[in-house]
Amino acid sequence: MMPPKPSKPPKPSKPQQTAQPPYTPQEQFLLGKGFLEDDNVDRALRAFEKAYKADNENPDYMSYYGLCKAIRGGEIGYGLELCTQAIKKDFSRAELYHNLGRVYKATGNKKGAIGVFKKGLKFDPQNAKLRQELAELGFRDRPVIEGIDRDNPLNKYLGILIRRTLPGIFSKKKEASKGKPPGSAAGRPASEAPKPPKKRK
Repeated sequence: MMPPKPSKPPKPSKPQQTAQPPYTPQEQFLLGKGFLEDDNVDRALRAFEKAYKADNENPDYMSYYGLCKAIRGGEIGYGLELCTQAIKKDFSRAELYHNLGRVYKATGNKKGAIGVFKKGLKFDPQNAKLRQELAELGFRDRPVIEGIDRDNPLNKYLGILIRRTLPGIFSKKKEASKGKPPGSAAGRPASEAPKPPKKRK
């Protein structure tokens, strides 16, 4: 009589894959920015598209989706439209000007890109990305002292000082001019203005 064959051990069961929770629009947006920094524009486009479709009024989602739609999807007109609308919603963000300028740059419109990058610098004069883009396009600010080399430390520090202080000076002057109370005389408040002489009885 033949001995019974040993039974085979049971196969290990495959671990059950848990469904990944859906990302919020903000999480999709942050994923997209990470993909874009890694030069993975295809995945960035998909992530920005999901964020934008979930909230098509958000200027960040709108701008980045427009950027990727233009440079990867080839829809230049649509990309320009989205990036421009984003700036209209939040005009003081240098980051949004950077995206619009990159779309112009992708189309070969060097003049348009330089103009947009320069506008962005008005709101963030020290923005490294905007300055790098301008340098790559061959645009550089005029030196403060033209008789000295541009790379001279004196020119560099004077340029930084001017870019940092002038916008604040002009904004303070503007606020001061708006703050004058109506009816002021010779620059004095109305309360200090000369009063008319009293009539004698």
